[in-house]
Amino acid sequence: MDASAELKSALALHRAGELDKAAAGYRRIIDAAQNLGEKNQTEVTEATHLLGVLALQQGNPGKAVELIGQAISRNDHDARYHNNLGNAQLALGRIEAALASFWRAGELDPDLFDAHFNRATALLQTHRPSEATDVFRRALELQPRNADAWCNLGSALRAQPQLLAAREAFEEAVRWRPGFAAAHANLGAVWRELGDLSRAEASLREALRHDSKLGEAHINLGDLFVEAHDYGRAIAAYTETLEHKPALATARTKLIATRLMLCDWSNLDALRNRFEKLDAGALSASLPGSNGPFASLMLGLPAHSQRDLADCWAAEIGRRTVAYPRRESAALSVRDTLRVGYLSDDFRDHPVGHIMHGLFALHDPTQVTVHVYSTGHDDGSVYRQSAERDSDQFRDIAQASHAEAADLIRTDGIDILVNLQGHTAGARGEIVAQHPAPVQVSWLGYPATMGGSLMDYLICDPVAAPPESDTCFAETLVMLPHCYIPAYADIEPNSSETSRDDQGLPDGVPVFCCFNASHKIDPTIFERWMKILLRVPNAVLWLRGGPAEAALKEAAKLAGVDAGRLVFTQGRIDRAAHIARHRLADLFLDTHHYSAHATALDALTAGLSILTCPGPSLAGRATASMLTTLGLEDLIAANLETYEDKAVQLAADRFTGLKTRLAEASRTSHFRFTGLKTRLAEASRTSHFHDREQFVQHLEAAFRMMAGQAQSGQPRSRIEVSL
Repeated sequence: MDASAELKSALALHRAGELDKAAAGYRRIIDAAQNLGEKNQTEVTEATHLLGVLALQQGNPGKAVELIGQAISRNDHDARYHNNLGNAQLALGRIEAALASFWRAGELDPDLFDAHFNRATALLQTHRPSEATDVFRRALELQPRNADAWCNLGSALRAQPQLLAAREAFEEAVRWRPGFAAAHANLGAVWRELGDLSRAEASLREALRHDSKLGEAHINLGDLFVEAHDYGRAIAAYTETLEHKPALATARTKLIATRLMLCDWSNLDALRNRFEKLDAGALSASLPGSNGPFASLMLGLPAHSQRDLADCWAAEIGRRTVAYPRRESAALSVRDTLRVGYLSDDFRDHPVGHIMHGLFALHDPTQVTVHVYSTGHDDGSVYRQSAERDSDQFRDIAQASHAEAADLIRTDGIDILVNLQGHTAGARGEIVAQHPAPVQVSWLGYPATMGGSLMDYLICDPVAAPPESDTCFAETLVMLPHCYIPAYADIEPNSSETSRDDQGLPDGVPVFCCFNASHKIDPTIFERWMKILLRVPNAVLWLRGGPAEAALKEAAKLAGVDAGRLVFTQGRIDRAAHIARHRLADLFLDTHHYSAHATALDALTAGLSILTCPGPSLAGRATASMLTTLGLEDLIAANLETYEDKAVQLAADRFTGLKTRLAEASRTSHFRFTGLKTRLAEASRTSHFHDREQFVQHLEAAFRMMAGQAQSGQPRSRIEVSL
């Protein structure tokens, strides 16, 4: 046999796609090995290697590992063999073995592009973007025009997140391959994250021009439309994503969330059931940026289901970070002053930024030094400025990778890290997943458990999280004596006067309002609102304007209520003016499953009372906690029937001319409320609700008790801060 000619012929068949004939040729060489002379053993080794490559192509990576391993045992110095062994190991899920093989290939032949590219891609797949970045850059030194390497480098940079560098990498990818749909889609996603929606849409449209079925482009287009508040087009984009990739959990989650923003309640029970049954595998398929378990709050799932989904999501975050360099957190130091770090994307003109405004300045410097870690953009607002000014140390880590951010927190010697964001938009759970501080606390920004072992404690209060809810939290609960949400600092009064006529409201009639986001309105609470309007003649319901208006008007008609009795706010106004306009209403009607939070503070700050019916989980109990702190427990209804009756009675008490017409309602109701605004004003003056200094003292006491438990080495236990 002419082994060299036989190998050449088999390789030609292999390259032509005639795999069975190629395999037969390789086997003839291997079978003749004993009869071939020493000089032909190189062909035998190569035939064994190529037969392994062919096995991998035919979907048999186990056989490929066996054959390529045999070739390596005959020749350990061929970089191609190690590279292809790595590919087979990767197909079997043997990540570390594959990485070692790729590394060995690169060591044997530093100029072998495939060795570096494959190793970097494996690092990226195992959520090691920082390491992948360095190796992709080495690969690009060898092939600077390789579009795939540029695109994957962009993905590694985006994951860290280093958005400006990622944008440049994706631009290089489409420069060298103009029809590269995935690179255009990724570029569009980065432009969206950078806030340039026009360029984002252009890039995504270009991606779909080259590949109309690219699911990632459709989902990114949906995200863009959500940011532009064009929810109808977002729904179309997510729906088209699912047509091409029906198993993509991210698209389904975002579709549900967007439908709720439009108050599209069709098949809502089916949606709840489907989402509640998403398992860890489905969530693991989600792309970075998915709103993950947050949709479970929007859907009003039971608290135990919220925890199940949060646990799945925490496990997915852990999977993303398991390959990060592991560094032990320093033990909690024993010192008089605790180093407390606050981590958030929302130190800006955002509800969390509004609540935290001025709070850092109230910390006792002998008890706490304040370290702020901002992962969001600098919007130049007074809220950002106060976070920078009032902290002892402010660090902008928006462009730092997850590992770099965690290292910085660790290096700063933070004792207690307070995560103000949870699983909301822009959250970077990968930072806290690395446990850069000995004590980690969830507070304020996310009214639910983060799941798993991401956080040690969750700060709440006995009303927001009654004892029977303990098992719904992965964290150990820390109970403050009053509402866990502090009141605002003083709001500057709005200088301009406004009237009901200015806002499109009728005079002389009861005005109920609810300025909660539309996704918090569910059909059950809306049905109660309509019953209230039917029982209170001429009353109107004032709601936040937006894309849900048409659906809510249609729902009112179906309930037998004139849609004209729903009045919607028009356009955006500044925050002080928004708070001031609450004074035109008579009563704020809270939502149920997901109650008002910062929106409740807006109303109470303006002097507008709120009627609430607490929901079954933490997300639905914030308003009840505020009212309890104010001593206005009579505005907390035990059930939705009582909620409806109280609203009707309050309208009767407020508008004496209606009492005759509402005589029946008055006779059947046991509630008599007069002078609501006067009562709220007195409660605001005499209660602890607006005492932010005392709130911070309680917060510091909680920090001390957490630190004490950590220093004792004993298991964590529930903490209750006394008055």
